[in-house]
Amino acid sequence: MRPTSTDERRRVRFAWSSAIVLFAALALCASAVRGRTARVLAPAMGASGEPRWTAVRDSAEAVRAWQVAGVHGRKLVVLTGRWGHPAGSWEPQDEETGATSPPTLPLDAETGIFAATRLGIARDLLVFMNPEAVRQRTAEITERKGLRAGTGWVEAPYRGYERTFAIPDAATAPEEPVLLLVEPSYFTEDVPPPEWLASRGFRFDLGLVALEDPAATPLQRELARMFAARVGATPAGGAR
Repeated sequence: MRPTSTDERRRVRFAWSSAIVLFAALALCASAVRGRTARVLAPAMGASGEPRWTAVRDSAEAVRAWQVAGVHGRKLVVLTGRWGHPAGSWEPQDEETGATSPPTLPLDAETGIFAATRLGIARDLLVFMNPEAVRQRTAEITERKGLRAGTGWVEAPYRGYERTFAIPDAATAPEEPVLLLVEPSYFTEDVPPPEWLASRGFRFDLGLVALEDPAATPLQRELARMFAARVGATPAGGAR
């Protein structure tokens, strides 16, 4: 029996439908690969394959460096002695619909870490501080919903991402490489030098050393510069 025109049209429609399904599946796989690549692969490595260190002026310049590197959805480790409280908002302006509006704050040293989460660079924050700073931060968020605490650490989810504040001794390294930012106010007598991260199993591909932060003393800024020199950090555009 010869195929009818109706049979031919059905075969054509089936072929087109199959092609569309195949194209959609390939696009989905490509998107997943791009997502995993942005989270896991190195945005910038040294010629020897070792983690690369860069000196930046402050956390605002760190955000710009991450944007240039094209990273997103990463775990961000911050070594600092302070937690900023910007007088404004990097939150969506439309509380009813949840629509995101342009930020109402400038990108500066006070808002840099907030910006990293709002811009999608960081999906989780691991903030390591000296014991007194952790105690102070814990006292500030004691009433927060979903808070969990243990010896030397406190977890406080916020706007869909995880935040952990902890002393170095309470650190547990994640399985994946992290983004790393070291701020001058981290350098106090009761915390170890940042090299402790490697001994605890932390892996990072791009380490940033900020030379300024709003809470740092002149001595701490000098210690940050000495650390940057020790690890061979290359200066970014605004770092001096």
